[in-house]
Amino acid sequence: MEDNDNVDENILASVSYTLYKDDEDVIIDASLGEYDKKSCDGMAKIIEVLSKETSLIHTINMIRDGLITSGQEELFLDFLTKIGKIIVDQSKKIDNDDDKPCISPIDMM
Repeated sequence: MEDNDNVDENILASVSYTLYKDDEDVIIDASLGEYDKKSCDGMAKIIEVLSKETSLIHTINMIRDGLITSGQEELFLDFLTKIGKIIVDQSKKIDNDDDKPCISPIDMM
C-alpha cells in the first residue's frame, strides 16, 4: 500500500478519460499534484502531447497491440472502422466550414 501512496506523491499532473457503462458521456478528469508552477508546467506538457496527432496514433497502436495479443483481430477491425467513420465525419464538418466566409458580411458594415 505504501508503494501506491509514493507513486501518487510523485505525480505532477494527470489527465484521464473515462467512459462508464451506464453513461454515454466521456468524463475528463484533470488534476495537478500541487498548485505550483512545476505542476502547471507538467499539465502544459500533457496538453501539448494530447494535441499532437502522434498521440492519437500511439494510443491506437497500444489498443491494436492489446487486441491482437488477445486474439481479437476482428474487434480491432471493428474499432478501426469506427475510427475511420469519425475521421470522415470530422472531414465533412471541416469541408462545410470552408464554405463559410471568414468574415461575416455583417461584420464588414
